[in-house]
Amino acid sequence: MSDLMKKIYEGVIQHERVTVEMGNRVDRWVDELTAPYKGQLDAGQMEQLRNLMYSTAIRAEEEGFQLGIRVIVKLVLEMVSDS
Repeated sequence: MSDLMKKIYEGVIQHERVTVEMGNRVDRWVDELTAPYKGQLDAGQMEQLRNLMYSTAIRAEEEGFQLGIRVIVKLVLEMVSDS
């Protein structure tokens, strides 16, 4: 992700209501996915598993944001060229 897009994402997008709600859904998803392992893994292993899931989710959010920006720019350029 470019520095400018990263600044926009971290400074603005991460704090939007829809993004906070998405984070809450990810929290519930991680809880559901890790619940079956609570009796099988020790606390350190559970933390590693949860961290891996959160890292994956955060990366997917950032990649999705970047893809969305690219699609928007492409659409705007097509609209301008059609005018």
